[in-house]
Amino acid sequence: MTIKKDEDKELQRLFNLKDDCERAIDKMSDEQLMIYNMRFVNSDYLGWREIADRLNYSVSTIYDKRYKLLSLLAIEKGLISPE
Repeated sequence: MTIKKDEDKELQRLFNLKDDCERAIDKMSDEQLMIYNMRFVNSDYLGWREIADRLNYSVSTIYDKRYKLLSLLAIEKGLISPE
């Protein structure tokens, strides 16, 4: 089973993505983690507009916050460099 796991490129990609996400989560502020959970962990799968409404943010503000969240992941994946 371990050999098959090591040879499966898609499975390895998903494991690496999981590790990258966990490192990004560790670096999130409390607010970012709350937004992350509302969007990606919550079984209701809230949209960005719904999250903005629930947190009393404008849609443009929530999109700015989303950008920062996704930047954390992009940094962990090595897609962008930290500023």
